[in-house]
Amino acid sequence: MSSKKLSRWYLTIASTGAFVVAAVLTLLFDLNVYTTLGFLTAAIILFITDAVRVIYTKKKST
Repeated sequence: MSSKKLSRWYLTIASTGAFVVAAVLTLLFDLNVYTTLGFLTAAIILFITDAVRVIYTKKKST
């Protein structure tokens, strides 16, 4: 394991990357818009929960 400190926004970056990969693969192989919208909804939910977590821990630490 690396000893580098991970960013607080790591979960958001990972979920956005996962959405992009899933959306591209879905559009290439399935062409189902509803599946892509489901992936987008999951990415938005992860982004909001991670933003709340980062803001909460920032307020708690100060």
